[in-house]
Amino acid sequence: MEQCVEEFRRTLYEPDDAFSADAYRVEGWNGIAFRVLGWELAPDEDTEWTGIYKRTDQVAVHMVGDDRVFLVDPDDLTPLKDGEYCPECGQIPACWPWSQLSKETEDDVRE
Repeated sequence: MEQCVEEFRRTLYEPDDAFSADAYRVEGWNGIAFRVLGWELAPDEDTEWTGIYKRTDQVAVHMVGDDRVFLVDPDDLTPLKDGEYCPECGQIPACWPWSQLSKETEDDVRE
């Protein structure tokens, strides 16, 4: 079986279907949601000849709304449900869902 190697901002990673949530909370990073790219990959002494990279024990993630890659321990990830974070900026808890507020509540909040 051929290894799936992808690159994002100079970070090599291998996607994994085990990370199926759209976003995750990362321990120590309160208030922001992250998207999982996959397992970080690193070359070993044979990669030049085999083309196969070694998985590290870290997962490559990036903040929702940003493209900087962070490496985290997979045990520090907690899946988030829709509505628990803003899908545009990644804020936890989610930004106000203006479209779901009643007209009266919206007017009260805006005053």
